[in-house]
Amino acid sequence: MNTTESIKLNFDYQNRHYYGEAVPAYAKQSNETPAFDIYLDNEYNGTIVKTKDKWTSDNHFDSGLIAVIGAIIITLLMSM
Repeated sequence: MNTTESIKLNFDYQNRHYYGEAVPAYAKQSNETPAFDIYLDNEYNGTIVKTKDKWTSDNHFDSGLIAVIGAIIITLLMSM
């Protein structure tokens, strides 16, 4: 999984459109677990981390929103 470049985000979730980017957050990783700082609509929204079975956040993200962002990241990384 190549996590060296920012990933552009542009999606709809619960009747709202979001845009922004997921920036690799290596300094926050303690191992090879993918982590990304999330910026949506020009605001920093915390860091998401891929655990064994799901994505988690250090912020109070909606769990569904975290899952959508994680799925976008995985899909785009797999297509690289």
